[in-house]
Amino acid sequence: MKTNDKSQIAELAVAADLAKRGYTVSIPIGVAPYDLIVDRNGKLERIQVKYTAEKGPIVEAQLERSGNGIRTRYKADEFDWLAVYAPTLNVVYYVPINEVVGMKSFSIRTGPTKRNYPDNRINYAESYINI
Repeated sequence: MKTNDKSQIAELAVAADLAKRGYTVSIPIGVAPYDLIVDRNGKLERIQVKYTAEKGPIVEAQLERSGNGIRTRYKADEFDWLAVYAPTLNVVYYVPINEVVGMKSFSIRTGPTKRNYPDNRINYAESYINI
């Protein structure tokens, strides 16, 4: 499957998830650093969508972009939410922008760890189910 196909599938899955939650969803026209706009209780919020594959109990979203040979990372003013679509789980995870600014990737744990790590180092899936 081509990257563009995955992007379109993820955007539609996120839009459907948001609509099921009772929100109005819009798609920007033209080039924007976000993929969708959601109206949550009268407030417009920008959403960047990522399609990702599950790797064991981890869902990882790649956050670096490349253009003209330059790799860049997201800034705080580009969107409000990162929506990570995991197709094998058929789940959308919603991550606030302040948790991903400047990061190369963001991992969400969908299952238990093998070792006892401090909870502040693990992004558990339950924390990202609701927007």
